Amino acid sequence: MDVEQVEHEYKKEICKQASRNLKILCLLGMAFFPLFAMLDAKNHPGVVKELLFTRLVVFLFFTANYFYIRRTSSIKKPTLYFSLLVAFGGAGITIINIFIGMENSPKFAGIMLVILAASTLSLTDGLRTFFLNIILVMTYATGAFLFFGTKLINSGEFLFALVTMSTTALIGASAAHLIEKTRKELFFSYFENKSAKATLKKELKSKKNTLDELAEEISTNKKRLEKALLEAQSAKNEAEKAMKLRDDFISVASHELKTPLSVLKTQSDILNMGLDDKTLRLTKEDTKKILENFNTNVESINRLIDDMRDVTRVESGNLDLHSMKFNLNELVQKVLNNFSLSDGVDIKLIQHQVVVGKWDPFRLEQVVVNLVSNAIKYGGGNLPEVHIDIKDGFACIEVVDFGAGIAKEDQEKIFTKYGRVKKDDQVSGLGLGLYISQEIVRSHGGRISVVSERGKGSTFKVEIPL
Repeated sequence: MDVEQVEHEYKKEICKQASRNLKILCLLGMAFFPLFAMLDAKNHPGVVKELLFTRLVVFLFFTANYFYIRRTSSIKKPTLYFSLLVAFGGAGITIINIFIGMENSPKFAGIMLVILAASTLSLTDGLRTFFLNIILVMTYATGAFLFFGTKLINSGEFLFALVTMSTTALIGASAAHLIEKTRKELFFSYFENKSAKATLKKELKSKKNTLDELAEEISTNKKRLEKALLEAQSAKNEAEKAMKLRDDFISVASHELKTPLSVLKTQSDILNMGLDDKTLRLTKEDTKKILENFNTNVESINRLIDDMRDVTRVESGNLDLHSMKFNLNELVQKVLNNFSLSDGVDIKLIQHQVVVGKWDPFRLEQVVVNLVSNAIKYGGGNLPEVHIDIKDGFACIEVVDFGAGIAKEDQEKIFTKYGRVKKDDQVSGLGLGLYISQEIVRSHGGRISVVSERGKGSTFKVEIPL
């Protein structure tokens, strides 16, 4: 806050305080003039009416000004207002002294009291206060001159009173000057402290905001770091899981491919030995059986390769469907006939209804082959059953085996990629069949599920919309 603003605020404050001090001056006038009215009848019976009238006029003057000032919170010209009130009070005292007679009055005591009140209550500098006090002295001197006339100059007592009042006026003005100077210094010091406090408060608030922003930024960065660490840990776990799955897959795939290849190598060596060594007689039936085994092992390798290619297609979103309308009963029956020819098993097909729809026959055949193949593997020597039906607008295929069943905790795992039950590690396969089957069924808008208990076999159910 600059000097001009402080000066402006100081003037406003002086106007507010002037209103308070003027009310005090009015109250003193309202109390002082009626106070001695009771003594007038006893001490000055000849001029009672004049005295009462004068005191009443002065009392009403101060009362009217008191109530006027009460209605205003600030006096715009306080020095002028003080001069008016003080001059009127001094004039009232002088007139009362003239009525009483200067020789019978309490001399200059009333004027002295007014000078002290003016010096104390007037919120102005020493020079203006001195002029205000001189007005009171001159008012009293004028009244005395009117009473004494030319005798005034020869009255030593009056001259002493005049000098005393003038000296009091000077001392009062000096005191008012010191009070005004101190008041102004205190006010400016207050505003300097207030300005410094406001500046400090603003700086502290700015620093607090900066600290809050810094704390918020640190908190945000901490959360981001924690999130990044969690993501990194999750990515690490996923990577480790993927590497383990890869290693497991490589191990299983190596084993699954090595077995038919070893058989092919052995059977190839037998054929070569039969051609080179005449003593090793291979009948046509032996050769035919070896060739049939050749074909079986080649188909096994081919299925493994197809499964791996299908997994790649599923994960890349390239599992295309070529839908056409066909009889699902006939497709399932064809698959079971193929199993009968290749494995010599007669699997029972229970056809509750004839089911015709528009799907991809190649992919659904792949699903049925996977389910029936698993049912034979895990059936414990018992042949499975296959059911075909229509339920709630869905074509339903159920493959029921009568094997050892699947534990509840393993039922979700078997549909995942490379998902295999630990106790069935001795059974061949990559653990991809059910995963691929599930994706094929989902791509048709259907679902695949299993219901199983340990020791009670398993039922795999495929549902696809008609």
